[in-house]
Amino acid sequence: MCMRVRACAHDAIATAAYALGGASASGELASAVAMYVIQDAKPCGTGKSAMANVGNKANASGKKRKKGGAWGAATVEGLNDLTTAAILDDMSGPTAGSAATEAAKLQTSALRALTALCNVGGAMLSPSVRTNLDSAVAQATAQVNELTFADDVDDVMANRRDAVYDALLASVLAPRPFRSPNLPLAVATFSKGAEDPATAKKCTQLAMALNALLHPSAPPLAPQAIAPPREDADA
Repeated sequence: MCMRVRACAHDAIATAAYALGGASASGELASAVAMYVIQDAKPCGTGKSAMANVGNKANASGKKRKKGGAWGAATVEGLNDLTTAAILDDMSGPTAGSAATEAAKLQTSALRALTALCNVGGAMLSPSVRTNLDSAVAQATAQVNELTFADDVDDVMANRRDAVYDALLASVLAPRPFRSPNLPLAVATFSKGAEDPATAKKCTQLAMALNALLHPSAPPLAPQAIAPPREDADA
């Protein structure tokens, strides 16, 4: 499917998630849709580590061809590898700049859709989908963190960076039975971004939300959890 069409589909998913609320994140249909969004949110040919990982996967898959002809069995993972390889071929040809831009826009739309799903019903996603979602956000964050302050970031890459920051915060704040595995990454990422003039304002605001999570000042809701005042406190 064309990257532009997929990006429009992800934008529609984000809009529908905010309109439907938590119902959009529950059920088997939501889980199936989320997995396709997660796949497009992962780095794909637009970062140094992403291109290295794709190359390694291609070499590994080439040694495992057994049944199903020259291309092997038609699996979802195999088709994703072929799509990634096609994108990388486009990036090395005469339309390299256009392909890289479309890939970044696709990833941005996918990240915004994941942000919407986390915001409206992150706790309602199945555990496996939620784990894959958090992993995809972490991979996208690592890709953005490769950029240094001296790199020339255009509007497309800036939009992707903002989408990564929003998705990372949503991933951390959306409830889970345990502390979010992306919390240390979020603290480090927003601390680094606060030193960059281009992202200082946004990262400082996002870091404030993390500070409230790390250092809650409000008392617990259960009255039994609040210790009564001691009679000898003034003594």
